[in-house]
Amino acid sequence: MNANLQNILAQYNSSEARASEKKVQDEKRRKREEKEKKQAGPKGGDAGGKQLKSKLKGHVNGFAPAPKPKPSTTAGVLQAHQNSVSSVSPTSAPLAKRLKDVLDTLLQKVGENLTPEEVLQLSGHNLRADAELLREVQKHPRIKTGPGASAGRAAEWYAYRPEIEGVHDKTSLVNYVRDLRGRPVMMEVLKKSYGRASEDLQQLRDEGKVLIIGNPDPAKEVVFMCDMMGMQSVSDDVRGLWYEVTMDVQGRVPVPGDTTELQNAVTRAGLRSALAHQPMKRVMPGAKQGRAKARKPRQQRFNPEKATNAHMPQLFSSSQPKGY
Repeated sequence: MNANLQNILAQYNSSEARASEKKVQDEKRRKREEKEKKQAGPKGGDAGGKQLKSKLKGHVNGFAPAPKPKPSTTAGVLQAHQNSVSSVSPTSAPLAKRLKDVLDTLLQKVGENLTPEEVLQLSGHNLRADAELLREVQKHPRIKTGPGASAGRAAEWYAYRPEIEGVHDKTSLVNYVRDLRGRPVMMEVLKKSYGRASEDLQQLRDEGKVLIIGNPDPAKEVVFMCDMMGMQSVSDDVRGLWYEVTMDVQGRVPVPGDTTELQNAVTRAGLRSALAHQPMKRVMPGAKQGRAKARKPRQQRFNPEKATNAHMPQLFSSSQPKGY
């Protein structure tokens, strides 16, 4: 027999032997696993029972307890919303919300300088730890920054910057309104000048020094200076001169009330009447009085006899479009 053929037969026999040996080992492994599963069956059942008991913990007779009723009233819903909002950490709020909280805190203490620690106590926001909020606070136009401020470093104090910085008490308030000389100012702007501005405005109105024009929207109320010119007392001599002109006095020609009689009296006195010498517009005879009516735009009439279809040449060609 050829040597090559013998080698091939030997390799084939060895591969067959390995395959049969592997099958025997797999069969033994399968039987061993089945035997282990049968022996561990009761123990697994006990474990499963314990897990089921733990899952049913808190149940009554195998039934889950009824869920808690949800709030149905408006007050209950509002309280639930407030609880959810209060549970949110101040540092996790949006940047705009954090900035508004700080601005409202400074507005409540307008006229006072608050340190970063006081801002933290009143608003719940730490300017020293929140670099993003600190950057927005230091560049806000309505916030004054004390010394020591720099990039990433909080200042010694912060304060609200009102739109009218010169008003800080009742005297400066009434002087500012008078300096406007009849021009109005928004009441909402004055209230933000200092803490007692609202009370001082009410007192000035009661004293008759300012006028407050109300509005259904409180933010649109305006304040005017109270002009005292018409409230001054007039002497009896000035009153006598007034009544001599307006009333019939013995020995004095009364002023006529009618326009025509007034013109005649002025002419008799040798004066020129402005009304009598006023140039009059001449009207041509037969002209219509009043404003001429605007002419209506002329509508173009449609004549079907003169209408053509020159813009549709396909109708006059031998090959008409499909669908006609």
